[in-house]
Amino acid sequence: MTDHKHARVGSEQLDPQYDDASLLEKPEPVPESEPKMALWAALRRWPRVSWYALALTSTILLWGFDNVLVGSVSAMPVFQ
Repeated sequence: MTDHKHARVGSEQLDPQYDDASLLEKPEPVPESEPKMALWAALRRWPRVSWYALALTSTILLWGFDNVLVGSVSAMPVFQ
């Protein structure tokens, strides 16, 4: 059996920090300030992430809306 610390992918050696045994260890505790953080506090703390999340969510929703809208409009008798 291959030793995970010396396993190779192509010509690169895997980082021993991310072996299978490390996945079973207990994760680090979350700081006390984060779980109790309000929405506006999180938006102020991470504004760039908030904008990216808003943009990605809007893109996905509007893409689906566009597909439905175009299908509905092109099915109208006026446009056939």
